[in-house]
Amino acid sequence: MMEFTNEFHNMDLKSLSDQNDRNAMREITEMLLLMLCPYVPHFTCELWERLGNKTNAVKEKWLVVDEKAIVDETKLVVVQVNGKLRARLDMPAGASEEDVKNIAFSDPNVKKFIDGKTIKKVVYVEGRLFSIVVDGN
Repeated sequence: MMEFTNEFHNMDLKSLSDQNDRNAMREITEMLLLMLCPYVPHFTCELWERLGNKTNAVKEKWLVVDEKAIVDETKLVVVQVNGKLRARLDMPAGASEEDVKNIAFSDPNVKKFIDGKTIKKVVYVEGRLFSIVVDGN
């Protein structure tokens, strides 16, 4: 919630000239208040009323999660060589190990640490980590 609040605070509210933008901003504000309500009910109820709502924020329905909206289309896969970060790859969610391997091995920063060396082991944690262990020679 703090990250959400910080992002919300950094938005340029004066640039909201379109009514749809203002409506979206109000919806975001109301969502934040409803999420905060279990923690600080008196404060959020006061702000809820100041927004012009006639109901009590405590009695409002809890937010419903749209499962489709929170599915990541891409995953950040970290590539390590001998335990040290060498690349970050934005891969499509569900990319195969072979796809990640091909892109990781072609990354210039990875190549310079594996070229001419024997690859001892490769570990892939789906959608998160691709680790290459090479010999010291």
